[in-house]
Amino acid sequence: MADTTTCAFIFNNDTYEAKHFQEIYRKADPSLYEVIRLVEGRPLFLEEHYERLVKSGKSIGFTIGFSLEELRERILSLASSQGIENQNVKLVINNLKENPQGDFYLYFIPSSYPTPEMYRDGVDTDLFRAMRENPQAKIINQSLRDATNAFIAEKSLFEAVLVNDDGEITEGSRSNIAFVKNGEIYTSPAAGVLLGVTRQRILRICGENAIPVHEVPIKADSISEFSGAFVCGTSPKILPIRRMGEVSFDVSDPTLRRLMRLYDDEMKESFSSYDRK
Repeated sequence: MADTTTCAFIFNNDTYEAKHFQEIYRKADPSLYEVIRLVEGRPLFLEEHYERLVKSGKSIGFTIGFSLEELRERILSLASSQGIENQNVKLVINNLKENPQGDFYLYFIPSSYPTPEMYRDGVDTDLFRAMRENPQAKIINQSLRDATNAFIAEKSLFEAVLVNDDGEITEGSRSNIAFVKNGEIYTSPAAGVLLGVTRQRILRICGENAIPVHEVPIKADSISEFSGAFVCGTSPKILPIRRMGEVSFDVSDPTLRRLMRLYDDEMKESFSSYDRK
């Protein structure tokens, strides 16, 4: 079942009332998707989301049939009509076999963001044995989502950290994961993870601020060697990890805290450039 919405939504070129969502939405594999965060009515890092959508489509032989500006206008129009300024909007393209253009859905989903206490004290995570079949493409995998959601609920976690068949940490079930040691950042190689928009921004920020980054395999049994760890993604931004299974981390690690400040500054700059357009 798709996420539900309490707001109007767009299906292909038309806008419908929320009450029609479940009757109109049809699940069809494969389904390309993006989740974009609106902050003060502006879609955050929309260019990167669009680029990833295009790449995901190419990975399965599908060409996106609308431009970045067309997507921007659709999001802004839907948000404005519903009076929404701070929420996540989800874009889904499916029915690719029957419709050469794909069926297009755009709708706001229930969104929750970390509390100030979570940013201050960190969150709990745990290891979960699973692999994405095509980690480079943003394609809905409902069975993995259901399994990790159940695991997260059972253990009262913020996130499940995926471990592949080689015993290596890849990413979170809905986020990217990184570690900190001696002022340097460690994260899994790009080939084995979804290239998150937030992750890409963080790597760029590190390069611009002389923070060394190592994209290397990280064994699940070696995480105690790191001083800090964090979740990153559209909703959490950069969120310290307090615990991963039985291993605890320093949520006050200075490099981690510096990176959090730099990312917040990047968000503000993104909004400033958006306003100048």
